[in-house]
Amino acid sequence: MTKNQLLQLNAVTFRFLLGFDLDTSNPNHQKEEMEAMKLLSKTDYARWRELILPFTQMRDEGNDIWVNALYMFKCFN
Repeated sequence: MTKNQLLQLNAVTFRFLLGFDLDTSNPNHQKEEMEAMKLLSKTDYARWRELILPFTQMRDEGNDIWVNALYMFKCFN
């Protein structure tokens, strides 16, 4: 993955964490998901979804989004 692709993936990830859940009926979510799919292989995309799901659940339960986002960033680096 190039540095530019990593930056794009980080941007997509933060958009997910800031306001989208994994509800695929949400058209905005589908746009974000398509961006991630373009950047990652099928295996990496599946791993990305597995990593992001617990953080969106924590966010929805009222945990601090920025702590979760920083931890997520750390997982990818």
